Amino acid sequence: MDQQIEELKELVRRSVALSEENNKILHGMRRSAWVSRFMRLLWIAVLVGASVYSYLYFQPYINQVLAMYNNIQELQQKAQGFLPQ
Repeated sequence: MDQQIEELKELVRRSVALSEENNKILHGMRRSAWVSRFMRLLWIAVLVGASVYSYLYFQPYINQVLAMYNNIQELQQKAQGFLPQ
């Protein structure tokens, strides 16, 4: 009978050790998932911020190019008005 009790105690010890090891692994996985999620959100924020900054930085130049394009279109229409049909 004592032999069986000792075997059961050893099985319980192993079970507790495995449970503690699994708990450490699980906490590591959760921490890794949280860090991954945070880094992904940070990366998205950087991309959105860079896009907005680029748009605001280049907006005056884009407006100049669009104004030049509109002027060229107006000149083309005026030139077509001078040509006989």
